[in-house]
Amino acid sequence: MHRRELGDNLVALATQGSFVRGDDREFSDVELVAFLQTVPAARRWADIVQIWDGMLFDVVWTTKDEYIARVKEVTPDWYLAGSDRLGPLVNDELIAEVNAYQPADLRDKCRRQALAHWPVTQEATGKVLNALARESAVDLGRLFFSMLDNVLIELAFLNARPYTSSSSSLQEALRMPEQPRGFDEFAAVAIDGAYTDLRRTEATVHTVFAALEELFEAHDMTLYTPDLALRRVDRP
Repeated sequence: MHRRELGDNLVALATQGSFVRGDDREFSDVELVAFLQTVPAARRWADIVQIWDGMLFDVVWTTKDEYIARVKEVTPDWYLAGSDRLGPLVNDELIAEVNAYQPADLRDKCRRQALAHWPVTQEATGKVLNALARESAVDLGRLFFSMLDNVLIELAFLNARPYTSSSSSLQEALRMPEQPRGFDEFAAVAIDGAYTDLRRTEATVHTVFAALEELFEAHDMTLYTPDLALRRVDRP
């Protein structure tokens, strides 16, 4: 279908995601990446999303350079996207080249992303602590798991190691060498569904947040500055 529709504009075609990893299941989708010489200006990054015979197909049209910049380079989404590997369908050589790409200065770039993400992590933590202070259990689970997601993002960048899949990110984080003090207990609250134990949750949230600050400090990464300054952002 791609060859028929795109002709010479099709450079390469590959599968990605769980199919390539060999851990797809009956509820998995099918993800494809089509590398083009030129992507039509009107096209979006995720160009084709279609359900066929009960199965979701997600096809991305891109160029090699754009794919590397979006997926393989260290962007805010690298904590998950950076592990992406492609399974060749058309043009094995190009797919092998893309799979082999490694960002330069990986650790420095990851630390900059960890710092850039910190305000989001702090806000998520504050919302959990506010809910605990109100003894409000209704939304506590949602807020706690939002904080957990952001802590996992920080750990991926601090360890310069992206997660293989969002469905296994907590398991992978528990095996990472760089972990904040008390992370095992923090993870156990999530695994056990024990966030309704307000005292236990408050204690582990305080511990992990402070320990994350210590991790940044141990790497000479400054989280907080004494100055408040207005900075203009030039917009297109």
